[in-house]
Amino acid sequence: MRIRSFDDDIIDTLLEPIRNPVTGKIHRAIIELPEGFEATRMNQASTKTLSVNTNSLKFRYDGTYGSFSEIVWKSS
Repeated sequence: MRIRSFDDDIIDTLLEPIRNPVTGKIHRAIIELPEGFEATRMNQASTKTLSVNTNSLKFRYDGTYGSFSEIVWKSS
């Protein structure tokens, strides 16, 4: 799975599956937090692109890790 997100050249993110550095095969990693606040299951990924570009904040972290999950907001 590849996920791409961008917002008017402010945020640019491309997540790809984590790959085994020796074989290049996809390596799936999942973090489960049964009592998690924002998510209970997070799929881990590799950030092919991760950058933020605003007047006050600029950074780029390509090749690090990221995660994606379904988030359901509920009122208390």
